[in-house]
Amino acid sequence: MKKILNTSISTEELERNYAVFYHLLSQYDDMDVKFYLHFVREHGTPVMELGAGDGRLAVTIARSGFEVYAVERDTAMLLRLFKNSVGLYPHLIKIIPQDILKMSLERADFSVAIFANRTFQIFKTQEEQLSALHKVNYHLKRGGIIIIDVFTENFVKAIDSKEKEFSHEIVDPITGMKFRVFSTIIVDYAVKNLRAIKHLVSQDNSTEILPGFEITWFSLQDMTSLLEKTQFKIINVFSDFDFTPYHHKTKELIIVAQKKL
Repeated sequence: MKKILNTSISTEELERNYAVFYHLLSQYDDMDVKFYLHFVREHGTPVMELGAGDGRLAVTIARSGFEVYAVERDTAMLLRLFKNSVGLYPHLIKIIPQDILKMSLERADFSVAIFANRTFQIFKTQEEQLSALHKVNYHLKRGGIIIIDVFTENFVKAIDSKEKEFSHEIVDPITGMKFRVFSTIIVDYAVKNLRAIKHLVSQDNSTEILPGFEITWFSLQDMTSLLEKTQFKIINVFSDFDFTPYHHKTKELIIVAQKKL
């Protein structure tokens, strides 16, 4: 692994680093996958995942026998998505190299749309948020559903109550190699914005710098307003992927909404 002494590296290299280590930074216990598959089985296909990343969810849905369109704009991530889709592309998984805000798919009869792994939070302005939801609404059939996973202010306060710089250890499930992730966060409560900078240190003390990111968090009231403005009706809200009902102290907000008939 290459030693990087500072953060003044190219955007392309940052994006490539993020794609390589995405599976480490997005480690789940597969509860979210089981959660999404429950709704896919209930509502049918086709499915679209918005911001599919390396295909962790989309590929699993396809391997379960369901047709899925994986929308992803990042070039480095697309390369990993294609690699992970071997044997499934293009008959079960369709890879769509498009920006969500400019998305134009070949069909408008999707049964399920998924913003997993807090992807919806990359949209910082209400204009972007509404545009993304309008795009999804257009491509869903009547009665189709959208599932959105975001974190709430309770999650931010839990992080913000700690030191602004902190670290934790993760283990690569593929290689067994241990990494320590160092994070620096900046929180702006006025605009509901969280900025994070991360870098990983491996067992041999070499370092990889990852791109910083800015995301917006939402309350249930915020999401209800956005969904109503884009012709969606909320049909269920959860606090976790084990189907725990929503409560006001929740750190996670998982919304299932239906396109209005």
